[in-house]
Amino acid sequence: MKYVTLFLSICFLFTGTLSAQPGTVVKQFNSPTSQLADLTWDGSYLYLLGLTDHIIYQIDPANGQVLGSTATGISGALGLTWFDGHFWVSVISDHTVKKLNVNGSILKSVPVPAGQNIGMEWDGSALWIADSKSPDEKILQVDTLGTLLHSFLFPGDSPFGLTWDGSTVWCANNQMSGGATIYQFDPATGAVLTSFPCPNGGSAANGLTWDGQYLWIADNTNDKIYQVVGNPLPQFGAIEGRVTDALTGWGIGYIPLMNTRSDTGGYFFIDSLPAGSYSLTFAAPGFVTRVVDSIAVIAGDTTAVTVSLNPLGDPLRIRLKESDGDEWFLQTYRDSLWRYYRMPLGLFRGSGGVFLDSPVTGFVIEPLGGGSAAPPQLTTEVVDWIDRVSLADSLVDDFDDGDYSDWNLIVATNGSYLNLQPNAQTPDSSAFCLEMVHGNTMSQPFAGWMEKICAGLIVSPSDTLCFWLRGVKYPLSVTADNPQPHRSSFRLQQNYPNPFNSSTQITFELSSAGEVSLQVYNLIGQKVRTLVNGRKLVGTHRVKWNGRDDLGQPVASGVYIYRLSAGEHFVQSRKMLLLR
Repeated sequence: MKYVTLFLSICFLFTGTLSAQPGTVVKQFNSPTSQLADLTWDGSYLYLLGLTDHIIYQIDPANGQVLGSTATGISGALGLTWFDGHFWVSVISDHTVKKLNVNGSILKSVPVPAGQNIGMEWDGSALWIADSKSPDEKILQVDTLGTLLHSFLFPGDSPFGLTWDGSTVWCANNQMSGGATIYQFDPATGAVLTSFPCPNGGSAANGLTWDGQYLWIADNTNDKIYQVVGNPLPQFGAIEGRVTDALTGWGIGYIPLMNTRSDTGGYFFIDSLPAGSYSLTFAAPGFVTRVVDSIAVIAGDTTAVTVSLNPLGDPLRIRLKESDGDEWFLQTYRDSLWRYYRMPLGLFRGSGGVFLDSPVTGFVIEPLGGGSAAPPQLTTEVVDWIDRVSLADSLVDDFDDGDYSDWNLIVATNGSYLNLQPNAQTPDSSAFCLEMVHGNTMSQPFAGWMEKICAGLIVSPSDTLCFWLRGVKYPLSVTADNPQPHRSSFRLQQNYPNPFNSSTQITFELSSAGEVSLQVYNLIGQKVRTLVNGRKLVGTHRVKWNGRDDLGQPVASGVYIYRLSAGEHFVQSRKMLLLR
């Protein structure tokens, strides 16, 4: 029995006999420019970055014909890769990688921890970068925020032209006094798996890319582009299948498995497995590890596997609101470690009309779980940490200013609380992440969310939602008759009576004196009444609202939101219903 474990970052390499030696030239043609930098591949075409003209050339891989070009104007750009429908270049002059659209305009610039970032490639979940800064030349793996994930030392003094073949890293060592050497590395250990010289004695193999079957080399010495035999994994058999969420039946999607990712439906495909019997272990953040035993793989055949994964706990739900009233949601299961999620918008579900046919005008974070329905004497509190949320190319919030006043907090069930505060324990060395603490003190399930109004973002299903997330759940001994005080230093209680007719009472608790604001809003965010605006002492405070606005005029029947701001960062809101 062979055992293969499928984790987020583990891949296995199988070696075998090749029909041709690595480095054997399959095809070559002249470069469209005399100064060559890096190469990349988009699944159909080659792209060459000009070293001095800063132009990206689209090249037909069949004959070397130039099909188009994109001027970038970026001096110092040496590395090139393609993913998520965009070009990315590494710029040595300012130690960044930059995201470009198809017209060459810069959409994003991310600093990376490299002294001299040269070649670059995307591996499906992270960037690999050749750092040529002496004396310790390295190969780096970083995420799209520039955070260092992994590195190993390079066995030379001039790494250039890096690429990724689905399982291993390739990088050239350029030698001006001799021919360049092309190395293949085990990405986990940095061990050299194979090596060969650049064709035609080229000393400057400035660009490398992988087309799924062959390695391509940009030779700046001879102004040539070569297609050569690499060291691919042998094709002995395959396993294909689908991973689903056992609770919802949806594919959990985009979980990296072996040398590939599952698609948006949770389907995965693993090739290059030698024939034999396998036990597969599926492990994903937030889900119970699942083992499927005795899977037979026959040479040249395919075995189908369907696996349902059970979540460890309740999810965090994200909702997108469109201007036409449609809502779409995605559930992400949290675990106790920071995870960087890069989720295609195609994973969102909803019951509206056409998906994302209108601008997104509202972004909702809705932590689920917390509280309890049974037994009545036991409840739970959930703490989530979230950081740097971006939708397509727009930053929703990085929470670095510690100010959450632009988020509307809604608590919809009696006894529920949702408290926000900044936390300096961030995943990416930024100033703060957002800590969300929620539960219910009345032995009921928690119900609440936070919403940010957007300026009408134009997005499509091919765009992505990116964020950092981790979370934990704590059991609390809380009874409906004698609720324990929540550990937060501030607390806003549900108004009583609710619903109300002529007046209602709002209670809030302070464990430290300070400036306090208590205001009432309607459902479209307009302020109706200021109930408290000034300094308050420690203790419990009660305020009545008579259903009138700041001008003394009675307001109409409907749902209203009352919002407490206290201390430096505490903000909490609840809903109440006025019936005339």
